[in-house]
Amino acid sequence: MEVNNHPEKFYTILLIFLSPLFFLSPSKADTDAIEAGFGTGWALTSRHIVTANHVIADAKYVSIPIENKRFISARVLINDPINDLAILELEEDTIQLKPLPLANRSARIGTQVFTIGFPLPGLMGIEPKLTTGIINARSGLQGDRRTYQISVPVQSGNSGGPLLNMQGEVVGITTFKLAADRVHSMTGDVVQNVNYAIKIAYLRPLIEDADLDIGRPGTPPKHRSLDELATRISPSVFLVVAHNRPLPTGKDRQHAIAPTETPEPKRAIKDSITILAYAEPGRYDINENIIGSSTLEEFSLNLTRTIQQQIADASKNSLNIRWPEQIEPKYAIAKIDFPEKRKFYCEKYGTTWIFSAITEAEPGANARDVTYRIANCTNQRYFKKSYTIRRAEQFDRYGYETELESSLRQFFNDIPSLVMEAP
Repeated sequence: MEVNNHPEKFYTILLIFLSPLFFLSPSKADTDAIEAGFGTGWALTSRHIVTANHVIADAKYVSIPIENKRFISARVLINDPINDLAILELEEDTIQLKPLPLANRSARIGTQVFTIGFPLPGLMGIEPKLTTGIINARSGLQGDRRTYQISVPVQSGNSGGPLLNMQGEVVGITTFKLAADRVHSMTGDVVQNVNYAIKIAYLRPLIEDADLDIGRPGTPPKHRSLDELATRISPSVFLVVAHNRPLPTGKDRQHAIAPTETPEPKRAIKDSITILAYAEPGRYDINENIIGSSTLEEFSLNLTRTIQQQIADASKNSLNIRWPEQIEPKYAIAKIDFPEKRKFYCEKYGTTWIFSAITEAEPGANARDVTYRIANCTNQRYFKKSYTIRRAEQFDRYGYETELESSLRQFFNDIPSLVMEAP
């Protein structure tokens, strides 16, 4: 074998020979109707999704659950079996995805990285999961310079997911790992958390070959907290379903792929909630340079994220929580006090509850007034309550988290049970 003259051929033979040991093969769900495998994909453009080639290599059909579990068909636009990469194109041109930015530079050893994906969805559920780690080495299996070795934990189903830095840029695509049990049977050694991701540089030729416009590299975004990154990135990461037969239509579709999924537990709060949040930046906040207080958008996002966590805690389980991309004006949210405005929001967002929060800074004081409102879109019952919250300088990161969380917990305790009555 002329390894030096044909490195791609060498790696192909090597990886085919070792694939039972290394590849994060899509998890299988055997059903009477459909045989399906699962992986992870992420938005490259408004209509294109990147995944690992081995996720879709043997599939006749590929589907992406988008918009409340509605399946969108996708086709393989271009793929690269050598580097285990594929770009999918959604077959509906009305869908607008939120692309993730690509890193302009390769990652260094020790760089903090994370991935969001769908490990073992038949067992662990279809809520996206986040795992973190670092770049262990800038080369992979047997010194392969195409890949990073990473300490980010991955499982079957994570294949194709984005590997991101703390600026939220994609630096690689998760592809394979060492299978500890099989390596032990061959060598007697026990490997621990040895995983690999293909570098983003090997995706760029596919982008050029497919003639996709992903925009010019701009200024790298600033370093952000992990929870903020997860909130922003999760809507751009998707479950990829590779299947051998067309999906059924109608009510049977949701059970066709994985009927053995564990039924969803009963919750204290069920179905879906839309959050409308308006946080007025106060002069005190800006002068003190509190993170996120200088702009309405960032401060409202911080408020929304805190509300999201509290609602999730109150629900005792995962919950379909959503919020609009555009911030609703304060005067519009306040009108939710009126039945016709509540009906308008319920119809606009199509959720079970509408939750709103407005905070206003008190002039010259280290305090805010916050008013919470919640409306049940099924029975039109409604509850509203106001609180004054103060900044805990020893603990708060962006200004008012401590008392904001306390007031939210108090509000949930005060909500009449009829308002939270599920349909």
